[in-house]
Amino acid sequence: MGLRKHYKLLKNSHSGTPAGEVWPEDVERVFVQGLRAYWDSPWASYSTGRSRWRNQFLVDHLRKHGIDRSKKQVASHLQVLRNMWKGQPESSLLVGLDEHQPKAEDASHLFLFDDSDSHSPMSSPNFSVSDLTSSSNSSPEYTDSARLPAEELLHHFTQLPNSNSVTTFSLFAEGMRPFTVNIDALGLPHSHTLPVVLKIRLQIPSPTDINSPNTLQGFSASLRLANPWLHYAKCTTKLYFEGMRINTESACLDAISIELGCPNACLPLSDLFRCRQFVEPSIRVTITQEIIVDDRTLLFLFYQLEIAENFPTAQLLRFQRYRPGATVPSSSPVSPVSPVFPSSCSPPLPTNSILLPEVKLESMDSSVPFPYQANYLFNPAVPTLSTETSLSNALG
Repeated sequence: MGLRKHYKLLKNSHSGTPAGEVWPEDVERVFVQGLRAYWDSPWASYSTGRSRWRNQFLVDHLRKHGIDRSKKQVASHLQVLRNMWKGQPESSLLVGLDEHQPKAEDASHLFLFDDSDSHSPMSSPNFSVSDLTSSSNSSPEYTDSARLPAEELLHHFTQLPNSNSVTTFSLFAEGMRPFTVNIDALGLPHSHTLPVVLKIRLQIPSPTDINSPNTLQGFSASLRLANPWLHYAKCTTKLYFEGMRINTESACLDAISIELGCPNACLPLSDLFRCRQFVEPSIRVTITQEIIVDDRTLLFLFYQLEIAENFPTAQLLRFQRYRPGATVPSSSPVSPVSPVFPSSCSPPLPTNSILLPEVKLESMDSSVPFPYQANYLFNPAVPTLSTETSLSNALG
């Protein structure tokens, strides 16, 4: 393939003078390799060509090769290639970028995002328990980040109570069968105010494991909501080493489609997708995610990262609605075992384990500002995962 030389020049950051081409042949070659790698990765299947995910993938690919380009530069160069490759075999690398956009008749039901990342917030206030018990104020940096639905839909949903919820949650990784939790099948008490909490063990091969997929980076995630959001939907991701917060990221959910009024959305790129580089035998690594829709927290996710051999796995450990202000018992039963999706892509095996009442969530340092601390308990009066039937219904 003859690579196009892009003659736009980079500027020297000190003098403002030209410092070289933005896309010389060697850089463009790496860029095209990254585009091919994107379509060979799980991101192409689960992001359905969404520009933000694709552009971030290319930025990360270039950075791995020591090349620093912004997402704006990547988006601009993709447009150049789109025009240049028309009628050529290479155009197949860009076909999905247009084909996966919503059809005209569906456009009024989807919340679309721009290619620009200027609206994506990169920081998030620290979560505290008071966030659940007090009313949240609307924040312009998030309410402006997504386009609102069509006027008639907006009018329709403003007549409904704020009763949105996450109905299903899924995790994906290269070499792993998709892991899905049907939250509606967990048998949790119905509530419009208390979020669901899921604790999940993630096992992933170390970066030096030669038997694992060499393109494996981490896990991606998606979810389904009961109703479209009115103003915004975002995910805040926090990374902890030994209970100390290392990084915080916050960005909007990326709507993919809508089925019977229920939107499907991908979680934004975060340390969850890059988690393979963090796992080490001597360091306890934890990732938390908070899903906030229209000023209300719907879902908490607590990931316990561990090293695995050959292929990644995911295992549901705990679930319940968050209950602020619970008292702590003097002792807690041993943690039960939940089924794990093996690397062989076989369906989850049933288990005879019972989720006992009054089980305290363990493996979370008290310094971590997340509601997985001593005041978070499994209430014996609240239905929990306790039978093979409920387990098979919850995990798909």
